[in-house]
Amino acid sequence: MSYATSGAPPDATHFHTAGRFGVGTQLRYVHQRSLTKSGIFADAFHCVSAFEGRLDNRAALSQELGFDDAQASDSEIVAKAFRLYGEECFAHLKGDWAIALWSQDEETLFLARDHAGTRPLYYRHQGGEVLWASSLATILEELPTARPSIEFARAYLAGQRIGDRTPFEGIHAVPSACVVRLARGGCLTKRHWTPLRESEARYASDEAFEEHFLDLFSQAVSRRVAGAEYPVIAELSGGMDSSSIVCMADRVCQTSGEVVDPIKTISYFDDAEPNWNERPYFTAVEKQRGQPGVHVEFHLDQERFESPSFDFGIEYWPGTTQANAKQRRIVEDCLRSVGARSVLSGIGGDELLGGVPYAIPELADYLRSFEISNLRNQSMRWCLESRRPLLGLAQELLSFTARMYLGGPRSASHRSPWIREDKPAVEHDCSLFTPSFAQRMSARPSAIANSFAWQTVVESLASNSGRCRPEFEYAYPYLDKDLVEFLLSLPREQLVRSGRRRSLMRRAMRGTVPVEILERRRKAFAIRGPLRSMQESAPCLASLFCDSRLAELGLIEPAILSDCVAEVVQGANIQWWPAIVRAALYEIWLRSLFPTETRLSKQATSSVTERSHHAHAPAD
Repeated sequence: MSYATSGAPPDATHFHTAGRFGVGTQLRYVHQRSLTKSGIFADAFHCVSAFEGRLDNRAALSQELGFDDAQASDSEIVAKAFRLYGEECFAHLKGDWAIALWSQDEETLFLARDHAGTRPLYYRHQGGEVLWASSLATILEELPTARPSIEFARAYLAGQRIGDRTPFEGIHAVPSACVVRLARGGCLTKRHWTPLRESEARYASDEAFEEHFLDLFSQAVSRRVAGAEYPVIAELSGGMDSSSIVCMADRVCQTSGEVVDPIKTISYFDDAEPNWNERPYFTAVEKQRGQPGVHVEFHLDQERFESPSFDFGIEYWPGTTQANAKQRRIVEDCLRSVGARSVLSGIGGDELLGGVPYAIPELADYLRSFEISNLRNQSMRWCLESRRPLLGLAQELLSFTARMYLGGPRSASHRSPWIREDKPAVEHDCSLFTPSFAQRMSARPSAIANSFAWQTVVESLASNSGRCRPEFEYAYPYLDKDLVEFLLSLPREQLVRSGRRRSLMRRAMRGTVPVEILERRRKAFAIRGPLRSMQESAPCLASLFCDSRLAELGLIEPAILSDCVAEVVQGANIQWWPAIVRAALYEIWLRSLFPTETRLSKQATSSVTERSHHAHAPAD
């Protein structure tokens, strides 16, 4: 199974087998702690744990467990924690990790991922056999046949949550913040962490909130930078989130007391895109730190919706075309050129720190707690700021509050007219991710909204959207467990104020981040390039949906889809643009991975496996 991921040569490979249980790890050293771990630990009680990632609270856990952590591997700490806490041990872990743990006493396998799901982990449970791996390629290596998952396809085309689905039938992802328990009695999935914070943080002053945020943010960045064995590179877009990470990393390096090389930066830009002019902003950060970064020019209007070449490797998740595969290779070559193995990303900052100036969650909290004076005063301020009538605000407030307690998040997806009515998208079972009625009734409306927004953030991560590359580790400071729990418990008025989005962050980071970035308007989305690309790709799209594999699967009406493509190309009904792109990307994926027929035969699967080996094999 390990051969499937041999394209990124590991620094160490370990295997352990015992009876009908076996596990292997292929480690890539990123930080100093990596050098002391084997990845696998087996104790005298036949408990075997395999740990991949970074454990941030190992010192505190070691003290609780009563042993010296100096030479203990993370796998050993997890095994000892399991002996003490049982299945609840996963709730005690902080960091970015994925774990496989076998308990011989219970004849049970536990598969778990951290609170944000920053490390991928998949499994297949069928016929009394369990296969699991951090790469889909590894599991597919062992399957005689592979078929596309119809349920995944429906959710993907409809823009719904993917949840634990994968593009392949019978293979599931371990959900973030969950542990999957596999035993003779079957399979059970249970949450070990929830984003819903029932209590609200209270401090005496704004300064106290700012100080606590700075402490936790500094800790989050330090955990991902300190002790790095290889250069760390940060994505610097010029926005507030990425710029704050880079500036805080510099501050951590200066105050660490050790000789630490400053992190490197990589920035993407497209000067032809009028709404994506990031160069002045990331240049301001580079000027402040006196360190030029790596600049990569992306041309957003060059997407032609052609099948990717197998020179870029087999793609086990839809979303890759010839153009973005080429862009990805350019970025990966840049990372290799500076020797980077770890990439810092600003994902999550916008959602957790109040990037959208939206008044309703704060007002709903006042309504629930009967703070009538605050409700009246803040409503008037927001109405004056946004120039909207008070009655309209009141109607939206009541609708939002009722939806938080009785329903759920407003669906952002609308059924595309080309999706077959007899094959509707099946909503994912969100019982694991949606707070129960009892939990909602004891929580603030803003906290409930935060729990829904958290799932959107989690699904955007590379580890949850099939974009993980084994050669590089993506780290997300804003998704640090301690920082996330603090931000989710904040009063809404600390994050967003009338006429002042990102209030806490702007106050706390003043003097650290260049003022032109703190005071810039909300970043616009790049839209001109993609729309122009679709217009110029009209012939490609027309041929793509001829003899469509999606139509073969009974998922779309190709004639209606072709009509909608023509309308978007002509500038009408552009609201269908994202859904058409999803359909095109999935069609490309089907044609690329299943070149002969939609449902692979054993021979076709072997052909895919051979191409995968050729794409991943290290150079002689």
